[in-house]
Amino acid sequence: MRCLILTLTGLFFAVNIVSSQSVAGTWVFNNGNFPLTMLLLDNGTGEFQGVQIKYRNQNYSQAGNAYSNYNNPQSAYSSGNTNNNQSGNNGGFGANSPAMSGGSSGLSGIWDGQQGKLVFYPDGSLLYNGASYIYSVSGSYINISTPEGNTSFNYSLANNQLTLSQNANSSTYTKTSALRPDGVDQQMAGKWCIMSNNYNAYSGGGSSSAECITLNADGSYIYNSESSRSAYTVDQSAYGGTANQNSDRGTWRTDGLSIVSVSQVTGKTNRYSLLKQNVKNGDAAIVIDGKVFVTAYNRPGW
Repeated sequence: MRCLILTLTGLFFAVNIVSSQSVAGTWVFNNGNFPLTMLLLDNGTGEFQGVQIKYRNQNYSQAGNAYSNYNNPQSAYSSGNTNNNQSGNNGGFGANSPAMSGGSSGLSGIWDGQQGKLVFYPDGSLLYNGASYIYSVSGSYINISTPEGNTSFNYSLANNQLTLSQNANSSTYTKTSALRPDGVDQQMAGKWCIMSNNYNAYSGGGSSSAECITLNADGSYIYNSESSRSAYTVDQSAYGGTANQNSDRGTWRTDGLSIVSVSQVTGKTNRYSLLKQNVKNGDAAIVIDGKVFVTAYNRPGW
């Protein structure tokens, strides 16, 4: 049986692969927000989300989280502990991330290392290679919360360097810059959407969804999402369908690396990773925690 282990511990240090066969190929893990992609070569090197990594083979007794191998779809594996349940809107932008807690001002800033980039915010949010997490500090330990569970690292700060360690693994990051203040980026003002429409000619049904964020120049936002599914027999003698809607409003700010929403509906504050990019046709898009929102109106690319 072929299995793959990649936990948050592996992301901060080295990736551990457990297998009795070759694990070379492209692997994808869906964390509930967007797929994470890892390329493994037979020589023990590879890439994770564009970051160079090294891995090693070892024995195992238990594996967690779900992965699939593009080269061998039958090798997908998941443990019974994986929990992908999501319900309701408990934060801005209709997201299901936990509310931010207090962090440590000594960690605040942008840190670069062999495994990628860490961005610590004093509000308790953390960005790691384009994904957002929640962290807290207890003594000499950093506790990190993810949708898949929690993990802790021993940390030390000295001479603008951050060392994270766990068991026999350690990794060092160098502080490259301080955080920029959050503000309203006028270039991002506008409406951004994710649209999807599918129609099944055989069953006579289909599905559609629309998720849109309007970022106003005054620092306010409006979020709406709706989806529907329908199906009926060819002779239209039977029909079924479902529909749901979700909405939110509040204020937003960005420092260029992340975007913060403060919901007026729930009162919660959330910080998400942020990227600006152009899609294939050249339209401008913003990527919020891996979700690509494309401009709803004509506007030049970034």
